[in-house]
Amino acid sequence: MTSISDEFDELLHRGYRYSLSLTHNSEMAQDILQEACLKISRRGGPWNVRYLVTTIRNTYIDQYRRASKLHFIPLDDADLVDDIDITLHLVDPQLELALAQLRDEERELLYLSAVEGYSASEIAKHTKRPRGTILSALHRAKKKLQKLLIEYVSE
Repeated sequence: MTSISDEFDELLHRGYRYSLSLTHNSEMAQDILQEACLKISRRGGPWNVRYLVTTIRNTYIDQYRRASKLHFIPLDDADLVDDIDITLHLVDPQLELALAQLRDEERELLYLSAVEGYSASEIAKHTKRPRGTILSALHRAKKKLQKLLIEYVSE
């Protein structure tokens, strides 16, 4: 029997992994997850995967738009203290490099399909795009990732 705390932790981990798939940056993923959780809390829920993923996606889009309009000066990393590091590291550095080469939407599609196990129809409904577009974009993203991994292995 799982407790509510365990279910909530799993929900947050899934949200973090999804944020990481969008941003490919641990700090940005944590920020987006935190902002999404604040938005859900302010609205009073619901606390489920579908709603969290939608809120994370909308938060990511909002931050992307804001970042393209505003230019921030980054703080010196030496000034920041990391008490807790919840960074998920990929096992294979070549895979990490290959994923970094993909566009944000390609990483998102691969994540939703491979990690979360959503079908093309579910992804289409979630992203408000036609199923055929999702299928072809997913196919292209897989081929691109495969090509990049072959290049890294042959080096």
